[in-house]
Amino acid sequence: MNGYILDINNNESIIGANIIIPSINVGTITNTYGFYSITIPKGNYEIHISSIGY
Repeated sequence: MNGYILDINNNESIIGANIIIPSINVGTITNTYGFYSITIPKGNYEIHISSIGY
């Protein structure tokens, strides 16, 4: 799974956002472009995204 985390108000990348999938205890952070990538088994997951200031 991969994607970009962007600010909805100005479409700018959110650097250092936390992306966590609690049910399988996996997580990562976004890079300087707001991009993240996580290797996970196929399935349906609840994803938690957070960043300081949001």
